[in-house]
Amino acid sequence: MISKAMTSRLARIVLPKDSTFWRVYSPIIKILADSKEHQIIRSKINHWLRLEKKDNVLEVGCGKGVWLSEVEGLVSTAVGLDAESKMLEGAAANVQRANLVLSDLNQPLPFSDGSFSKVTSILVEGYLRNRELSCAEKFRVLAPGGMLAVVTPKKGASFFRVLVAEAKHRRAEQAVVERGNIRRLLLGVTASLLFGKMAELKAVVGEWHFYEKDELVNMYREAGFEVVACESVYANQAWLLIARKPS
Repeated sequence: MISKAMTSRLARIVLPKDSTFWRVYSPIIKILADSKEHQIIRSKINHWLRLEKKDNVLEVGCGKGVWLSEVEGLVSTAVGLDAESKMLEGAAANVQRANLVLSDLNQPLPFSDGSFSKVTSILVEGYLRNRELSCAEKFRVLAPGGMLAVVTPKKGASFFRVLVAEAKHRRAEQAVVERGNIRRLLLGVTASLLFGKMAELKAVVGEWHFYEKDELVNMYREAGFEVVACESVYANQAWLLIARKPS
């Protein structure tokens, strides 16, 4: 009988490494970012952060810069950081004013203490290997009184449930059933399910980490943050945590 530990080791060998996963997954990011569920996440973040012209904002794991492109005109400075050059190439095509930085998200952030008044991280936290350092670094680069928004998958999250929610959002939209879009739609759904399932498996075997609510809240409190809220988002497959660095 194969043990659980042996199964985990075998899965780690078979499943794609992080860099390979994100390089192949990059084309699918547009599907996710344009989804109604992702739009809801971004709207909730903006509601909590209440961005102002004086703000300097950082997005950790900015991907193709969807959130940055929406807020860069509202703030003084917008910076996006990602570990994948392919993602930043896509971001460069989407943003106008935001600065883009290539950096390993599992290492100290390349910014001075207190550089930003608002920091976000959208669907990235669970995929990091050095989670405690990432949490501490976000605290360090935030100015006193600064606000943080983190969206990260829940333990047991299923991307299939997100696709089901998305289908309900788009049921009334005729464009998805027009002949010219059928093939693209099927390819997008198939690819999303395949890579979504790989992400779920990487979480199950311990390569990535999806959170219980109390675990996430406590980690940020231990890093020094005041947790303002933690609510369920993304078709109930992720947490949105809002926190403040004490003044």
